[in-house]
Amino acid sequence: MLQNVEGPRICQTFLHIIAVLLSAMLCATPQSAAAYAERMGMIQSTDHGATWAFKGYANFHAPLLNPVDPTALVDNGLSVVYFFDLLSLDTDTAIVYRSVATDASGLDFTPPTVAFRLAGDLTDPCVVRFAAGKYRMYVHSPVAILSATSNDGFVFTIDQGERTRDGGVPGALVLPGDSVRLFVCGKGITSLKSGNGLDFAPEPGTRIQIPFTGQLVADPHPIKCQDGKYRMAYKVRPKGTTGPELDEVHLAESDDGVDWNPGPASIAIGSVPSMIELPDGRLRIYYVDFTPAFPTSLFRLTNRTPVTPDSVFLTGSFVRVGYVGSRDHLAVTFSGLHKLPGGPIINGRGVKEYTPEMLTTSVTGILTNDDGDSNGRIVGDSYYDAVMAKQQQQPDSVGWRISKFDVTSWTKVKQLFFPVDFPREDVGDMMLASVNSQLDFSAGYTSYGGPAPPDTGAATHHQFFTTDLQFQGKKILNDFPHIVGSSLLFVDNIYCLVSASAYTGNVVVMKYDQNWRFLEAKKLIDRAHWPTGMLYDGKRYYIAYLDTRLFSVPTFFPYCPNVHLAAFDSGWNLVDDIAVTNFSWEDSLFTGRPSVFQWGNRLYVSYDVVPWPEDLSKIEGFVSVYELTPAVSAVPVREDAPTTFQLDQNYPNPFNPLTVVRYQLPVVRWVKLVVYDLLGREVAVLVNERKGPGSYEVEFGAAGLASGAYLCRLSAGTFVQTRKMLLIQ
Repeated sequence: MLQNVEGPRICQTFLHIIAVLLSAMLCATPQSAAAYAERMGMIQSTDHGATWAFKGYANFHAPLLNPVDPTALVDNGLSVVYFFDLLSLDTDTAIVYRSVATDASGLDFTPPTVAFRLAGDLTDPCVVRFAAGKYRMYVHSPVAILSATSNDGFVFTIDQGERTRDGGVPGALVLPGDSVRLFVCGKGITSLKSGNGLDFAPEPGTRIQIPFTGQLVADPHPIKCQDGKYRMAYKVRPKGTTGPELDEVHLAESDDGVDWNPGPASIAIGSVPSMIELPDGRLRIYYVDFTPAFPTSLFRLTNRTPVTPDSVFLTGSFVRVGYVGSRDHLAVTFSGLHKLPGGPIINGRGVKEYTPEMLTTSVTGILTNDDGDSNGRIVGDSYYDAVMAKQQQQPDSVGWRISKFDVTSWTKVKQLFFPVDFPREDVGDMMLASVNSQLDFSAGYTSYGGPAPPDTGAATHHQFFTTDLQFQGKKILNDFPHIVGSSLLFVDNIYCLVSASAYTGNVVVMKYDQNWRFLEAKKLIDRAHWPTGMLYDGKRYYIAYLDTRLFSVPTFFPYCPNVHLAAFDSGWNLVDDIAVTNFSWEDSLFTGRPSVFQWGNRLYVSYDVVPWPEDLSKIEGFVSVYELTPAVSAVPVREDAPTTFQLDQNYPNPFNPLTVVRYQLPVVRWVKLVVYDLLGREVAVLVNERKGPGSYEVEFGAAGLASGAYLCRLSAGTFVQTRKMLLIQ
C-alpha cells in the first residue's frame, strides 16, 4: 500500500490531510490527490479459511493517528497489532505503534504505544516471535529490507546492516530452530531463508505468481496453523487500476511453506492483509480498507470472484448469474473448456453454485458439450440454454439448440433444435430474455443477409416460446437501427429493448407497447455497445455494457473495451456510471459479454476477460459484486457549482514547458484527465480519481518531451472531451 516495489512514494501526508477534509470543502476546493479515509478492517473465518465474514473496523482510540500497514500476531493468548502512523511520515521519521485487543471481538484495542522509531522512509512492518522468546520486526526501506529486535515485543532496536535487497514488503515465517523464511514481492512473491533471521539467501522459484488479470501481488503474511497447514494472506492489484482502493485480499495454502496453492477468489476488497490464528482455531485477517472520504457512487465494490479456472473448468465465457431457491444459492453458468475426470477436454456449458456472498459450494456440473456462442437464464425452477448450432441431419440448417434444465437437480428435461432464416437471421451473440410470460430468443438481423457493417445498425429478430419451449411466433424489430448484444425488459406494459445504435455507436433504449408498436427511442450512453445485461428493481434500471470511448487510441478498439455498470431512474435519466474494469491497451486484455443480476442489496456483474492478441484458450469468467449505497445526491452541491461538464483549452497554448488545464464538473464523477501523443500513446495521467462538483485546474509539465501536438482528454462518467495542445521547445 505504501512504499514497495509498486513504484515511487507520493506525498502521503498530503493524501491524508485531504482524506479528512469535509465533503463540502472537497466540493469547493480543487484537489490534485485522491481522497480516501483508510480504516483497518477485519474479516474472520471459523472453518480454516473456507469462508470469511466481515466483522468490522478496528478502534485504536487514537484520533490523531492514521493506522496503516498492520502486522498482527497472537502473543500470550492476546491479539497484538503493530502498525505505521501514516501521518508521521512527513517528519522523515517512521514510527511503528503497538496495540493489544481488549476483548474477544478483536476490534477494540488499547491506546497505541511506540514500539519502533527510526529516521528515514520505512513502511510495511512484519513482526514475528521466536521460540527462544525474542521478537524481530522486518521493515521495508526504499532500497532494502531492514530489521529490528526486541526482548519483550514492546520496544525494538535496529539491527546492523541490511537483510536483503531482493524484493520489498516483507512477510516472515519462523521455522523450527528459529530459522526464518522471508517472503518478499517483486515479480510475484519469492522467498529467502536464514538460519539466524539476519543473513538471508534466495530460494529458487516463485511462491505466488501474478495472475494474468493482475498487475502485481504483494504484502505477503504467512502463518503455520494448528491443522499443520501453512496459510498466506496477500494482496492482488487488478490490471487497469492505478491505486490501492481496488486491491483484493487473497489466501493461499501450502503443506510445506514452499509450494503454495492460491485460492480461487478474493476474500475481501482491501490492501496489506495480516493474518493470525486464535487458540480456538479462528482465523482473522486485518487489512486496510479504502473508503471514499465523501459519498461518490451508488455502487460499492465488495468482491471480485474469478469463476474459472479450476481443476475441471479451464476457461469461462458468456457468464450469467441466477438464483436457485431450493438451496438459497446463486448459480453461475458459463461456456468454456471442461476437463472430464480421466477423460478428454471438451467445449460446453458448465454451472457452479455459490452462496450469495460468492463463496463456493459443492454443487457443480457440466450441462452440455455444445461448442459455439451461447446464452442462458434461470426462470423460476428452470434453466434455459441456447447454443448456436447446425442440425446434425441437415448440415445446411442453422439455428439454436435450446435446452431446458430442472435447477433443483440440473437434469435436462427437454431439448429442441430451432432453425432460423440464416444468414438474414443470425444466431451469434444471442439474447435470452424472460418477458411478459414468454421466453424471447433474439440475435442480429439484416434484410439482405450477411453481417451488418460495423459502423451501421441493422435490426434484431426475436423468436418467442412458452416456458415449456412451445414456439409462439417471431418479430423483426427494425424501427430503429441497432445491433446484436441487446437486453429486454417488460415494465408497466412497455417493452424496453436496450441495444447499441452501431458497433461504434451509442447505447439506446427503444420502447414498444404491449402489441409491439414502436413508441420512441432515447440515447442513454455515448460510444458504447453490448449492453447485454439489464434489470429493473422498481426504482432504477441497471445496465452492464461495454465502454468504447477510447476507440480512437490506436490498437485499443475494438479489442479492448471495458465493462461498465450504469444506473438510470424510471425515466431513463442517468444516475451513476462506474467502470467495472479499467484496462488500457497496454494491459493487453479485453472484456466482453457483460450481464447483471440483483439479489437483495447486491448487484452481481458477470463478464469475461481475454488476453490480446485474442487467445480464447485463456478466456476467463468473473463476477464483481456491488452493494447499493445511498444515492450520490447526498453530496452537497454548491449553489455556484457548474451546470455542465467542460474541458477548457489549456493556457498558454502553444506552451514551453508548462501549461495549465482547467475543467469543470456539475456532479460527482470519476475523472480521468490524460495526455496522449498523436500515436495514441499515454504521455501523462494528470487526474484519475473521484471529484465533486466544481471547477479545477492542473498543471502539465512537458520538460523532456519532443516539440509537437499532443491531445488532452477528459473522461468523466459518460462525458468525454479532447483538446489539442501544442508544445514548442
